[in-house]
Amino acid sequence: MKKQAIGFAVAAFAAAALAQESPRALYGGTATAAPQPRSAATQIAPRYKSTYRGYDDYGFDDFRKEWIDGCLSVGLTLSTMSLDDGHRPANRDDDFLGNINELKKDGGTVVAPTINYRLFNYFLFGLSYTKVEARTMNFNNHLSDGNAELKGLVLTAEVAYPLFDDLFIPHAGVGFAPLSGDFSMDSWWHAGYASPEDYERLGRDNSRYARHRYIDVDDESCIFLNVGVSCKLVDHLLLDISWRKLSLDPDCKFGYESGGHKTVESTGDFDMGCTMLLFSASYLF
Repeated sequence: MKKQAIGFAVAAFAAAALAQESPRALYGGTATAAPQPRSAATQIAPRYKSTYRGYDDYGFDDFRKEWIDGCLSVGLTLSTMSLDDGHRPANRDDDFLGNINELKKDGGTVVAPTINYRLFNYFLFGLSYTKVEARTMNFNNHLSDGNAELKGLVLTAEVAYPLFDDLFIPHAGVGFAPLSGDFSMDSWWHAGYASPEDYERLGRDNSRYARHRYIDVDDESCIFLNVGVSCKLVDHLLLDISWRKLSLDPDCKFGYESGGHKTVESTGDFDMGCTMLLFSASYLF
């Protein structure tokens, strides 16, 4: 009886061991571990894929389609301007500076690059370059000392309202113009001569006089109104016409310089307020 009980025990143990092997092991193949079931978390929480920023699957193409295409435009702007008030009485008490009593538009048109970005379809931001230049005239001799200049980058922030599936886009808003002042002096005047003819007759000698004249124009900034309308006739080509009015009144001073030292003889201001008309052609991404 003991031998029979031991035999049954050995047979039961062998059957249990065979039950742990794969079918391939039973038929002479290589034994492989039984596959382990996935956890509940693995089954119900696969890898999340998103098209929003911050996830691995968000690439440059997604960024371009979402934030560049139809939003960013780069092009050229042609601007022309007219001075609002370029005359003062012909006397030293009420003129602009010294004997200067008249400012004339100079420089013609200005062509400069421009960048615009349209956000959420209804907000338009722009960055461009502008220049306001005026020729000074003296009432006593009807000659010019040089050109007063204001130039720099201009920022605009506007509200846009697209019409007819973006065919026309009226826009209006405000801009900020922090401009650098400068004065481009005529050589004869800076060198101290009485007229251009004397300067030519004496061989353009810039060292003849010890003291040289100078005019300095201060920097000036203003907030201005800007209105316009854009037109998209074909894909990627955006045409625009805009109007803006700038109030500019930079301080200025006249004096002499010698040996690197400057003295101030008189001060004043140049009324360079102007109205500008701008035409631009841009590539719309």
